[in-house]
Amino acid sequence: MGRIITLKAPRFDPSAEKIIVVEWKKKEGEVVKKDEALIEMSGEKTTFTYVSPCNGVLKKIAVFEGEVSVGSPIGEIECYE
Repeated sequence: MGRIITLKAPRFDPSAEKIIVVEWKKKEGEVVKKDEALIEMSGEKTTFTYVSPCNGVLKKIAVFEGEVSVGSPIGEIECYE
């Protein structure tokens, strides 16, 4: 069993307090590879692709789409590294 990493909404725009989860590229239970695209996100001025921090399995999606505060949990990955 690997370690669980909580994915949090990143601050990719210094002035933004909220971001929008546009689309998950993977489903719960799917295998993910390190640096593979997981989530498309957008802010006021830019879009951003959140990539997997490790090889593992996407265990939970907490925010499927919509606005979320920076730093809020949006999902969990079980890492096998």
